[in-house]
Amino acid sequence: MKNLLIVVLLAWFQSGWVNCLEAQEFDSLLNSDDDSMKVVALADLVIHFANSDPGKADYFLNEAFKSARVLEDTFCLAHCFRREGNLFYLKGDYENAETSYDKALAICRAYKNEQLESRVLDNIGTLKQRQSKFEEAADYMHQALEKAEKVGFGIGGTLNNLANIYTLSGDYERAIPYYSRALAMSLEGASKGNVHAPRMIGHAALNIGECFLKLNILDSAIYYTLYAKENYEKLQDQRGAAKALANLSVIRRLEGDYAQAIHLGLESLQLAKALEGLGENEDLLFSLAESYFGLGDYRNAMTYFDQCLQVARKSQNLYFEMKSHERIAHVFEANGDLLSSYDHYKKFTVLKDSIFNIEKNGQIERLNARYENERKERQIELLSSENKVRELQLDRSITIRNYIIGISALILIFAFFVYRNYRLKQKTNKDLSLLLEERETLLKEIHHRVKNNLQIISSLLKLQAGTLKDTSAVEAINEGQNRVRSMSLIHQQLYQSEDPGGVYLDEYLHDLTSELFDAFGIGDEDVECRIETNKLRLDIDTVIPLGLILNELITNSLKYAFVNKKQGLLEIRMNENDSKLEVEVADNGKGVTLEKLQNSNGFGWKIINSLSRKLKAEIDILNNEGTTVQLKLSRYKLVV
Repeated sequence: MKNLLIVVLLAWFQSGWVNCLEAQEFDSLLNSDDDSMKVVALADLVIHFANSDPGKADYFLNEAFKSARVLEDTFCLAHCFRREGNLFYLKGDYENAETSYDKALAICRAYKNEQLESRVLDNIGTLKQRQSKFEEAADYMHQALEKAEKVGFGIGGTLNNLANIYTLSGDYERAIPYYSRALAMSLEGASKGNVHAPRMIGHAALNIGECFLKLNILDSAIYYTLYAKENYEKLQDQRGAAKALANLSVIRRLEGDYAQAIHLGLESLQLAKALEGLGENEDLLFSLAESYFGLGDYRNAMTYFDQCLQVARKSQNLYFEMKSHERIAHVFEANGDLLSSYDHYKKFTVLKDSIFNIEKNGQIERLNARYENERKERQIELLSSENKVRELQLDRSITIRNYIIGISALILIFAFFVYRNYRLKQKTNKDLSLLLEERETLLKEIHHRVKNNLQIISSLLKLQAGTLKDTSAVEAINEGQNRVRSMSLIHQQLYQSEDPGGVYLDEYLHDLTSELFDAFGIGDEDVECRIETNKLRLDIDTVIPLGLILNELITNSLKYAFVNKKQGLLEIRMNENDSKLEVEVADNGKGVTLEKLQNSNGFGWKIINSLSRKLKAEIDILNNEGTTVQLKLSRYKLVV
């Protein structure tokens, strides 16, 4: 095995494939007596060549896998899967990267290699961060930190990565403690002679300063940024110094010291231009432009606003692109060029709407993720309660068995044991009854809390709508509020019900239509509502998506069907037929065709289509003296 590895590496070396590596590294690799270390080194070559020559990276990875399997070394195999995941990650193939990381993680856990497990968990957290799945990313990184602290390896890097996740998600207050711990560890490392620690001190201090800057705590931002700058200057790290100067320029501008902000900003730009690979900073360019604008120097302000706009377009930074158009409009307005000002203001408005839609979709995704987490927590709590019941039942069985043995051995005191057994059974049954009641109470309390949380979200949406002037934005927020209400009603019924196992559709639909009629200011004299559910009762996993679909269909009818209609009629019918749940929403309004709905590209229709696929529902739309929407659900669960 040892000779095989040496031959492989020498062949690559002589062919000129690895000339870029240090000779000392190759000597150490080839002269090592540990075959496992050679496999690890082969796998690490993958990262060395990942960007410069992917072909070499693939070759070394294949050789590392072959050698690990020949050695039957589980650590080497896990390390190879980790490096395979790293390679997929660098190529942007996140799906295969996650698959490889999962294989490495499974091996680490099976063979209890906690040090490598912490590194793999760190990699998965970084992957989730790149996919903007910040909650999952933080969860994996916390697991990585726990393992790293247990084995005493890789703590500083994981702390920094966890803080980066919170920073990217905008949770700067949670990021600061982890950056601070990373700073403290770097200071300790520097005192012990760690050569990498001084540079990490500067990075950690700069990150803490940036977090305080985002939180507008300027005194603390200045303190940590100056500390980082002094550290970088001692190390003659011009790249770090340029970043620190840029942040100081932004801070001084926020303090109103425009002259000092310009001086620091120009110094940072001058340093950056002398360095390769340091990208232009939209934050700094925008701050310079704002500083010149504050001094009334509109010519220089326009220059840097325009530079910021170009850089933002190149990096696809919609926020700074939007802000640049807004401020350029102000510069043109100050110069009396109202036509150009209006042109940039229109572009600002378009970008502002785009950012709002992106944020709205992100909020919906986060709400869905939060709901899924809460549902999983409820399931865990229910399973825990069931396990307690099983434990009590097992204890009772053991007790009864012991009594039988005692009765066989001590026949003379049979009556005593019978009496004692009877008393114990009574107590056990009473305990079981109390435990079951506690479980029912707990389940109702969970639904009550979920309902309260959804009402809070609804109230927040209402407050947000009150701050908006854009009619379409307000309408979108109100529609989101109605959707949240539809879910809240489900949990309200569950916690009010004697048996929280399911939802009666008749009660739920009367509450839902009542809420929507109130929301649109429609009375019974305007639109008559008829509901027929045949006393069906569905479980929560069916009612939530079905409730959202019905919310959209009823909303569409109330908004569009009864325009200029003196007396409207809305009918909702449900029936189980031939192993399918048939749902029908009909109105006598002006009518709409399936083709028109499918071409509408509306968000509500997208919700209906998405949730229909989840329920395996067939949709049919009839236009006959109004609109009738028919759904046939194949995936549903009735509660008896």
